[in-house]
Amino acid sequence: VTSEGHAPSSAAMILLGSGLAVTVSKFLFGRLSETISTYYCNLLFGGISFLGMIMILLFHGNLLLLGCGIVLFSAGLGMSTVGLVIWASDLSAEGEFEKLNHRYQTGFSLGALMFSFVPGAMADYFHGSYIPAFFLLTICLVIVIITVTFIYKRNEAVS
Repeated sequence: VTSEGHAPSSAAMILLGSGLAVTVSKFLFGRLSETISTYYCNLLFGGISFLGMIMILLFHGNLLLLGCGIVLFSAGLGMSTVGLVIWASDLSAEGEFEKLNHRYQTGFSLGALMFSFVPGAMADYFHGSYIPAFFLLTICLVIVIITVTFIYKRNEAVS
């Protein structure tokens, strides 16, 4: 936000909104996965994050719409936090939950660690713009949504 020339106080407000959105998202993903199924929660929360990323890409110059995009992206992140444990529960064979959950958590942590430098490096390469990094993250998000949907369908975990 500040790299686009907006005030630090605006960035702080957007950060506050995104933090609240993530917190609520974690609760709602867990609750709704019990109510409407994890399969549909994956699509709903993935779609919310995708919409947020599209808004970030399209409206990075407009503070209000950029902030809305960041908050929407954050509102879908329950899928990538609480979702991991629920996916392990839904998709593991009997007695294999701990092993699968460990794999998911480790993969998520390693991916986050290994990818954490990429947005900054891309911004340096693209003369200070984070837009190419957000585009790459959007592609990754779409791949995750498609992959999880496919795995749920393949394992008949859709209900």
